[in-house]
Amino acid sequence: MLRSISVLLLSVLSAATFAQTTTLDEAIAQGLRNRPELKAQEVQLRIAEGEKDKLRAQWLPQLSASADLRWNTELQTSVLPIGQFGLPGVPSDATQEIQIGVPFNNALGVQAEQKIYDANRRIDRQINAAQVESRQIALSQETRDIRFAITEAYYAAVFNREKRELARQALDRAQLNLRTAENQLQAGAALPNDVDRLALDVSNAQLSLKKAEQDYALSVKRLQYQMGTAPDGSLQLSENVAALLTDTVLLVNRIEQRPEILSENIALRLNALNREKQLARRLPTVSAYGNYTLLQLSETFNPVAADTWFPYSFIGVKASVPIFDGRQARLGAREFALRQEMNRYNLDRLRANFNFEATAQASAMEQARLDVQESLKNVALARQLLSTDQLRFEQSVLKQTDLKNSEFALQTAENNYLNAVYAYLVARLNYEKTL
Repeated sequence: MLRSISVLLLSVLSAATFAQTTTLDEAIAQGLRNRPELKAQEVQLRIAEGEKDKLRAQWLPQLSASADLRWNTELQTSVLPIGQFGLPGVPSDATQEIQIGVPFNNALGVQAEQKIYDANRRIDRQINAAQVESRQIALSQETRDIRFAITEAYYAAVFNREKRELARQALDRAQLNLRTAENQLQAGAALPNDVDRLALDVSNAQLSLKKAEQDYALSVKRLQYQMGTAPDGSLQLSENVAALLTDTVLLVNRIEQRPEILSENIALRLNALNREKQLARRLPTVSAYGNYTLLQLSETFNPVAADTWFPYSFIGVKASVPIFDGRQARLGAREFALRQEMNRYNLDRLRANFNFEATAQASAMEQARLDVQESLKNVALARQLLSTDQLRFEQSVLKQTDLKNSEFALQTAENNYLNAVYAYLVARLNYEKTL
């Protein structure tokens, strides 16, 4: 006996040790740390921020070195009209074939180039800033969606835990009624059929409890999945329905700050910048450049031979001015202007949808709140009636069917209350999501 008690205590202590207890805020914080979607969005943001360094690097001086080792296996032959030089004794139409150069031409050079003016520089930086902001909004939207998903999963887990508790209470009442009927049967105040009927109620209550336990276990695993942890079902919820109801949320209309609207505004800005970029293709670009080269001219391959290396260098400024591009810049700008118009229509549609959704969700939340108040009154009344009928049944002055009616009324009232609370929590969450 002592050994059994010790094993039971160890089991309880072990379960208490390894079970993780969490509040809603803790579940959200853990989910935001663990979810791989957020980590992927953070990487995307870092990639977008890295484009700024790439744009800055494009305006650093571009240096290049070159080496050219050339062996002229056969020098090019040129023809000189030497007769036109007026040389004595040379006919006027005489020509002379000559080969100019040496067999070995080696060159070592350094080339430098620096951009001076490019109309796209400012536009590219603004486009990159908008793209970084877009990735930040995407990260914010992913964070928002995960937070709401965890909250909804937490509400569902609390709801199923309360349903499990109601099923356990219903089983306790059924077992109490069965024991009372068995005592009445022994005293001759009840029939065997009455006992069998109550035994059937106990069996049904046991099945309902088992189903409620399975639903609760599955909802806890779903919550753990949303939190990004192993769905082992060991999570213990710290809050109950009453705590969630009193957890008021400050609901402020911030529809203009919704990620969908912010993203569409950025898309509008990007299309405007891309239109400007297309038109900037018709503007000139200016660069400065310089070159320093050592050239070796030698009859034999001897890179270290004296008096065979000859330096030369040059600097300059070049401008590139497009004259005609086949109307590509103008056609591209027209396309982005049409995209801007589409962005404006999308913004009008989003604002209308969100405002209507906010109105509908506010109405649903208010109705759910009234349902909670009304169903709570019904639960109090049903419990009072059942308490009285339970006492009358134990005193054999109330029929079993009347007691079952009172129990069914209480069960219905409790389920209605629980459903109303869950509906209110979900409606409040949806309203917050809309805003």
